[in-house]
Amino acid sequence: MYYVSVVTGTSDGRFVTRSYLVGPTPVQLEKADFNHDGNLDLAVLSIGTAGSYAQQLYIMLGAGDGGFQPAYAFGMATTDAVAHFAVGDFNGDTWADLALLEPGSSRIRIGINKATALPGEFGFSESAASVPVGFGATLIDAGRFDADARDDLVVVRTLGAAQGDVSVLLAQGEGFAAGGSASFPLNPTCLVVYSIDRDGTPDCAIGGAAATGGGACVIPGDGAGNLGAAVVISIPESPAYIDAGDMDGNGTGDLVLVETAARMLVSVLVRDGDAPLAVFLRGDANGDGKLDISDAVKILRFLFSGDTSDCAEALDANDDGRLDIADAVFLLGYLFSEGPRPPAPFPDAGSVPPVQSLGCERL
Repeated sequence: MYYVSVVTGTSDGRFVTRSYLVGPTPVQLEKADFNHDGNLDLAVLSIGTAGSYAQQLYIMLGAGDGGFQPAYAFGMATTDAVAHFAVGDFNGDTWADLALLEPGSSRIRIGINKATALPGEFGFSESAASVPVGFGATLIDAGRFDADARDDLVVVRTLGAAQGDVSVLLAQGEGFAAGGSASFPLNPTCLVVYSIDRDGTPDCAIGGAAATGGGACVIPGDGAGNLGAAVVISIPESPAYIDAGDMDGNGTGDLVLVETAARMLVSVLVRDGDAPLAVFLRGDANGDGKLDISDAVKILRFLFSGDTSDCAEALDANDDGRLDIADAVFLLGYLFSEGPRPPAPFPDAGSVPPVQSLGCERL
């Protein structure tokens, strides 16, 4: 058996630990004031529960003093061993609801809060219709991606080796409607929704496995339900966990990633400033939106004939941090000899942080 432990600080600088049994193996925890009593409560997904429905969502109501009532199950059990859930107000009544992603069934089940704090009546009512999602959905989170009073859903899918996409599902009426989407060059492993830039609207930050090593990407939201191009950052290993916050107090969101694949690492990615990052396609030396032999010619002309470029980073086809004939050779190898494909941003246009860039003015 495994436990959920809550560590609270005391006025004299000590800490008190309370542990709660929540099913055989708790694997995900989210917090919200589910019963509107002013105290934070916990929702916990536990796997390996006895019976045919092996995964179960539990609620632990907070007492306001750091303690919690015993966990109880409320009906949204699932047989999907890799289920994930998100918390948000999906119907706009100010009460926190639940969304349970079942990747094996390519669907999301919605549990609407009964909106009553009466003793013995607290619980959730599952919507009759589930929300379909595409094959490969693995991660889910919630945030207010448009201007209404409802929280929306974000679903991340795995599309293959080092390739994924993210889609917004906008809460509307009794269900959800398709919002913006974006692709990125990672096999996704973790997701967080947070306002990374300074516009106050939610963005998506995703960690995962890159073609080599690990990576993180930020996909901005515009406040109208749309998503922009991914900004990709390389890290040593594929991360298992990601979170976000303003670490340096400059008003922009920063990222913390825990990497456990080969080495026990924590990466902290600090965003510096709020200027928009240039969007380009690696290897697209002439900026026409595709890769062909003319790009290799452009690289050679840049190196040896005095041609100029407004995006040196795009000419760095092998992403080794310098411009030389190896970039043209790499690009020709990819185009005609089944060589490795260019590193991100590729095959979709995207950005890299200025500290990793040779320079690019394309927007």
